[in-house]
Amino acid sequence: MKDFLVAQAGSPSLAVGWIQDCSIRGQVNTGLMYQLLRQRGDLVPWSSLVHDKACLPKHSFLSMLVMVNKLPTIDNLVLRGIHLVNRCVLCCQYSEDIQHLFFLCPYSAKVWTTMAAWLQTTSSTSLAHVTIWF
Repeated sequence: MKDFLVAQAGSPSLAVGWIQDCSIRGQVNTGLMYQLLRQRGDLVPWSSLVHDKACLPKHSFLSMLVMVNKLPTIDNLVLRGIHLVNRCVLCCQYSEDIQHLFFLCPYSAKVWTTMAAWLQTTSSTSLAHVTIWF
């Protein structure tokens, strides 16, 4: 951990300064140190949608996998070296990827059409459209 802290700070003297900045009454506050060391990436436009307080954790996790194209669809499993026949599990006609599985598959399209009629809106045809709509 010491080596990591020195590498992040740039020098041992700066690392000591960081520790002092994160200390309260002689004890290092791990929360402050975490905030100092954590890597901050660019905010993505779908972050608030995926990490909404009303969303169950398993739904947030699944949504995040979809958004970063890491859902284990057959096309992603094939890219990871798993030998599978790339056919949609719902229609068995086309290659399975996120776009097909959620929007282009006849089964999924029927779900979107039914839901759109119920909500009195237009049917979604892409992940980008759904993200903007939500």
